[in-house]
Amino acid sequence: MTRLVLFSQTAQLDNFPLEAGDRLVPLNDAAIDDLEKRGLVHRMADLPDLGPLQAESLSEAFETAKAILAALDGDLSWRKILCYKRYDLRPMALKNLFFALEDVARVYRLAMIVRAAHPGSQAILLDDDPVIRRAVGLPDSRALLAVPLQMRQRMQPILRFGRDRWQMMRAKQDRLAAEASNVRPVIVFLDAPHRARLMARTLALLAEHYPIHNARLYDWSWPADLSFFPADTYAWNAYPLLGSAARIARHVLASRAGTRLEAFDIPGRAWLPPHLLWMLRYDDIQRYANMIEALEGLARAQHPALWITLEDLFAFGKCAAAVGEKYGIPTLNVQHGIIGAYPYRTGVDVVGTFAAFGEASRQTLIERGADPARIVVTGPVRYDDILELKPDREAMLREEHLDPVRPVILFASQPTRRLITPAVKRLALRALLEGAGQIGVQVIIKTHPLEDDPVLDEVLAEFDQHVPIVREQLYEWLLISDIMATISSTVVYEAAMAERPALVLEWSGNSDVAGYREQGIAHLPESPEQTGDAIRRLLADESVRAAMLAQQRAFVQHHLAGNDGKASERLAVLARRLIEEGT
Repeated sequence: MTRLVLFSQTAQLDNFPLEAGDRLVPLNDAAIDDLEKRGLVHRMADLPDLGPLQAESLSEAFETAKAILAALDGDLSWRKILCYKRYDLRPMALKNLFFALEDVARVYRLAMIVRAAHPGSQAILLDDDPVIRRAVGLPDSRALLAVPLQMRQRMQPILRFGRDRWQMMRAKQDRLAAEASNVRPVIVFLDAPHRARLMARTLALLAEHYPIHNARLYDWSWPADLSFFPADTYAWNAYPLLGSAARIARHVLASRAGTRLEAFDIPGRAWLPPHLLWMLRYDDIQRYANMIEALEGLARAQHPALWITLEDLFAFGKCAAAVGEKYGIPTLNVQHGIIGAYPYRTGVDVVGTFAAFGEASRQTLIERGADPARIVVTGPVRYDDILELKPDREAMLREEHLDPVRPVILFASQPTRRLITPAVKRLALRALLEGAGQIGVQVIIKTHPLEDDPVLDEVLAEFDQHVPIVREQLYEWLLISDIMATISSTVVYEAAMAERPALVLEWSGNSDVAGYREQGIAHLPESPEQTGDAIRRLLADESVRAAMLAQQRAFVQHHLAGNDGKASERLAVLARRLIEEGT
């Protein structure tokens, strides 16, 4: 009998006695990569293409999250706990359920496909995690760990509660006394310096008539090189309401909402994480309530004329819009990422007034259930600077010890998450460096602000090439490059705005996330080995370059509201309109 040995980490194989006929089933990309390093790929079972599998898993996770909420809606206790102070918490819960299921859905689908391909085989799972055991369809035999696990789970809501109270106390001590102003401020919720850069021009225009307050989501400093600075800065939770701790405790801890999955008619519940509903009740709902209390306190203390958020996908933006609606504060939600092919970007993400990149995003959201009246096309503010920059190509390249005479490819890197696995990233970078090296083209890498994985360093160590890594000035580097290459980053949008030829290096079978290839604004080599030929054509074939340029200009018009550099101005006009209307 064939044994299928399933595992998440190759280290789990160290103490497992493999037999001659065993087939190895790594459950994630990192484990597959480690098998290659160990020379055990020949023992690996035939796996489906992970790219399409991941895309299908995202869809399944989102549909399952919706089914769970529908099942909970039939339970009186869950209906009560999913409504806090008359705020509907279901839109927030939908996304957190999805986030909790996306990785599990991939493991489930992978295990089911492999086991179906080997009927009659024995499945052996080396993971102890009960979430993984359920996902692959095996019973959890870890009875000895049941009690410690339950104790940890029961302590979690109390620890979460204490952490939230402590953070509010610290924020309250650090807050600045801005209540004395007679002019209602515009409050913007930002979580990092690069978001401040995106919004700086719009905020500067609004600052002519309204004080701008930065209610920061994390502890960070406003970039010192920006010409605009907010009138006030404080933590988003600096104004807690009296009695909020007791209200949250009563709502969450006194609820009778059950957390056993078996008690609900949920399709396919056998593969769901065993503590999914526990986490929703004691962690997520407690967090939503904490956000609502803090935002209500902020609304009462500052009486803002408007608040602006870039968190359209996550719970915070939805809580902000809900509180704003109750207190008569218009919410301007600014699109900051791709919508297109991601199934979990739906009408539920359109809260307040949604400032969309272009007509394409607007139509997609309307088709997915959004209210058309809530969506206004302003264009992506992040691209306004592209038209004004005049970088010195020779100086920038010489500073990085590159030859200004030779062609340069900018590789816009991405963090490893969701559809971008370490193997996908590794293959893309290797193909680019090998292809560029074949024809003597230089490469420079621009990292993503959230990138923290070791793939870049690991791959660069394999090549005897000088490849600088830069962390700032994306647009300057884009403008001085001859080609922009990436896996699937929205920098393809920037390349279209800057009218630079674009390569996408993605061969895992993932869907064309934003329609780059379909729209003709980026070229995908037929195989990694043909990347050098693709680079050569984009550099030397004028007909290829002209065809892509025409497609880029059409794309910019439909998807990015045109290439006029006035998105920030349109966003400011929309913000002033919302303030005047008070809705």
